[in-house]
Amino acid sequence: MFLDLISYKKIYMVGIGGISMSAIAKYLLLNDYTVSGSDSSINEQTKELKKLGVKIFLGHNAQNVDADVVIYSDSIKQDNEELCYAHKNNLKVFSRGEFLKIICSNFKKTIAISGSHGKTTTTAMLTHIFDNANMHFTSFIGGNDLRFGNFYSSGNDFLILEACEYKRNFLKLFPDVSVILNVELDHTDCYDDINDIRSAFIQFANQSKMVISKENFLNERNLVSVGNNQSVQFNFSNVIKDNEKYSFNINGYDKKIAEIKLNIFGKHNVYNALYASIVALKCGIDAQSIENGLNAFKGVSRRFEFLGEYNKIDFIADYAHHPTEIASTVQTVKQLNYKKIFIVFQPHTYSRTERLFDDFLTVFSQEKNVVIYKTYSAREKYTRRGGAKTLQKAIKDSVYADSVYSLLNYLKTNANENDAVLILGAGDLYDNIKRLFITG
Repeated sequence: MFLDLISYKKIYMVGIGGISMSAIAKYLLLNDYTVSGSDSSINEQTKELKKLGVKIFLGHNAQNVDADVVIYSDSIKQDNEELCYAHKNNLKVFSRGEFLKIICSNFKKTIAISGSHGKTTTTAMLTHIFDNANMHFTSFIGGNDLRFGNFYSSGNDFLILEACEYKRNFLKLFPDVSVILNVELDHTDCYDDINDIRSAFIQFANQSKMVISKENFLNERNLVSVGNNQSVQFNFSNVIKDNEKYSFNINGYDKKIAEIKLNIFGKHNVYNALYASIVALKCGIDAQSIENGLNAFKGVSRRFEFLGEYNKIDFIADYAHHPTEIASTVQTVKQLNYKKIFIVFQPHTYSRTERLFDDFLTVFSQEKNVVIYKTYSAREKYTRRGGAKTLQKAIKDSVYADSVYSLLNYLKTNANENDAVLILGAGDLYDNIKRLFITG
């Protein structure tokens, strides 16, 4: 199947429980590989893979590794004992990004969705459009689409995937069509400043045959320009809001191309849908399939997801963990006519909190009923300056919660019927809160 791996059939995945890693595991299973793997905890992804026949190990141990090839996620450190065993025994070892490059070689065309915000939603939208058009394609989604999950495959003509800028992983790819949704300073543990991250996106654009973007710092050589004005090649117009769901026209070639009606919340999704539509047009998909596909898209879990009602209070979750994303999500929920909105934010990594501290402060200082939850450290060690408690102390009238128990006690005391609780962040608070609506 894979040119570089034709004689290898047993794959071991370190950090298999990640959304992106589990999607690769599903692809390998579909192509008759034997897959096993480990992670530090059991989650929905590992449970699903276990049902599909994957042998899952809880925790990392060199004795777990029985394979020809080892793939590891970005969260895995180089001194991981399974990874060390693989190197010591001369197994084929690939990072997730390196292995995605190998997968790309099995498709006629690769479509890569990049940018600081909106990658998962745009990728999921594109998956619905391609499915509606009966295209032969495979899609790796960096979240769980409410219909497709994180992986879908109907053929090998097109590969749709997210191109993540973390550790410059997207520079391993050479796509036929790339989208650069937006560029902001993020992943401050591996980028020095905004110029550093822009230079990486410029390199990514130069490695792509075609780039679709509104960013004006990119080389115009292979750029398809988009925006909300007449000076670009594709734009949107006639935007109509109905209870925070939007409809609009897509225009190009000096005429209206499609009429879009979205079934998800948030004005930022107008741009996500515009990008998905232009990719589809450039791949030969007709306007009707684009309209139908976007209309069928009902969202991705953890992207403005309604979790349920607890004590007659609505709980809404969103993956937003960057100040720009947070501001957009908060603005959307404000339009839904709740009496009060309680904003619960779990910072994601100490480095991001420290480097973007003033931006977080600007966003949250404008809001009432803010709760800062203990940091999800991911791959990082504690720093006081980047800590959740440091951020909370700087936000007037906010409170700090270090457990779900303390958070719920605060909400029981302060929130009432017809209020909403907005759970923000990319950490584990989402899973802990979601269990409330599963277990009751």
